[in-house]
Amino acid sequence: MNKKLVFIGKSCSGKTTIANELNKYGLKTQLSTTSRPKRKIEKNNVDYEFILENEFNKRKINNKFIETDVFNGWFYGLSHKEFEKSDILILTPRGLKKLLEKIPRENFFIVFLETSISLRKERINNRGDEHDSLYRRWVADDIDFENWGEWGHIWDMKISIQNNNAIIELIKIITNK
Repeated sequence: MNKKLVFIGKSCSGKTTIANELNKYGLKTQLSTTSRPKRKIEKNNVDYEFILENEFNKRKINNKFIETDVFNGWFYGLSHKEFEKSDILILTPRGLKKLLEKIPRENFFIVFLETSISLRKERINNRGDEHDSLYRRWVADDIDFENWGEWGHIWDMKISIQNNNAIIELIKIITNK
C-alpha cells in the first residue's frame, strides 16, 4: 500500500481546498459516503456519494466501509474501495483513530491544519449554509478536537493558516511552482 496523505482540521480549515488543488497534480482524494443532505453547490459522486440513512446502515452492516463516523447527526463512511484507490484522505480525529486501529501508522503522512477562528468563520459564512447547520458544525468540531492535544504530536506536519493566501502559497511549495 502506498502511503496516504491525511488532512485533519476543523470545518473550513482548508482541507478540501488543498486536496482539490492536489487533485490537479494527479493525486486522488477519497469520495466519502454520507447520509446528510446535499448542499446547493455540491454534486453527487463528486463531493460525496449522497445516500439515504437506511442504505448507509445496510452498507455498514455488510462491512462495505473501512471506517464510519457520525457528524452533526449524519453518517459518513469511507468504503474499502475508495480507501484503496485514494492518495488523499480527509478525516476527523475519530476517523483517523479508527483507521489507525486497523492499519499501521507508517502507512500515513498526517497533516494537521490549524486555521484561525476568524478565517474559519469567514469561510463558513461564505458557504451559505443555514445558521443552525453552522452552529452544529462548530459545536461538533469542538467535541471532535476536544482531546486532540492529548494525542501528542501524532501528525507529521502542522500547518498554521491565518489567511486565504496561505493555501495558495502552500500549493506552490508542494508543487514546486
